[in-house]
Amino acid sequence: GYWQSQRGGSPEGVTVHEFGHQFWYGLVGNNEFEEAWLDEGINSYSTTKTLQLEYGNFYNYERVFGVPVPAQSWVGLPAPRYPWYAVGDIAVGQYWEWVPRDPFRSRFKSYLENAQTDPMERFAWLDLNGASYGDQAYSKPELTLHTLEALLGESWPKVIRTYQLRWRFKHPDAQDFIDTVREISGRDMKWFFDQTVYGTGLLNYAVSFTSGEASPRHGFFDSDGKPVLVNSKDEGPAESEVLVRRLGEMQFPVTVLVRFADGSQRREQWDGGDRWHKFKYTGTPKVVSAEIDPEFQWKLEAQRTENTYLAQPVKLAAEKWYLRWVVWLQNVFMAFSYFS
Repeated sequence: GYWQSQRGGSPEGVTVHEFGHQFWYGLVGNNEFEEAWLDEGINSYSTTKTLQLEYGNFYNYERVFGVPVPAQSWVGLPAPRYPWYAVGDIAVGQYWEWVPRDPFRSRFKSYLENAQTDPMERFAWLDLNGASYGDQAYSKPELTLHTLEALLGESWPKVIRTYQLRWRFKHPDAQDFIDTVREISGRDMKWFFDQTVYGTGLLNYAVSFTSGEASPRHGFFDSDGKPVLVNSKDEGPAESEVLVRRLGEMQFPVTVLVRFADGSQRREQWDGGDRWHKFKYTGTPKVVSAEIDPEFQWKLEAQRTENTYLAQPVKLAAEKWYLRWVVWLQNVFMAFSYFS
């Protein structure tokens, strides 16, 4: 269009991204067409970090006769924010609203649709199609690197800086990057790279729980992985059971934050290898919530809505949707009444 949106991220985003290529492709000299993720992926990660640091969030716009108008983004709008997306080709909804743009939304959509098609570490011309190439070169590597950053913590800045300085003008490959991570962080992340760089799986875990009074029990029951003979005639104390399930192919070490009715909490650990694992509590207050990945380290998690389970559902979101719908419908009726 002839008018640029003031807070839409263009041309800032493309400027930062192309400058980044001088840093990664130009100086480090990654092989872009054989290992595209080392160039486009690391550069996309750097682009997002730079833009967030300098500008914060950009915002969504609609265009009316080529003029950018701050508005809700209609593409990929999460239902039921408004009663419908559009009437025919005409967007229907709320204009004049500043809506922060999720920097990972488009990347995440590409990851979900194409991550299981090809691995990241693959010659670009062997990818199934352009959509798969876009994911393996841009989207999945960026989400992978943000996840790696969260897992490595304070050692990550030194890792990425050492890689850039050490391999200037030397044309490194994926193994050189992996070796740098292991050396500088002091952690063997082979399990991580085998699944993210060389694998085609999705990361997806879910949690749920039951909580109530223990029923009378007779016979052998599990106690810390061992059978214990129980002969109880009376109901026992409160008993809770937290179930964590692995729904995807990736196997990550899992942290579960369990909260109890008295306000106390526990952080449980599981290696994430089996298809499910249970944490059992007897004689404790009832469990009121359980959450996987409480620090939101997994940018690769496919379905975060299943990462938290509550004893009492929070109704605030539904109430906000309801109020938005009512206000939206009121504005529509008022607009029609003006022309009646």
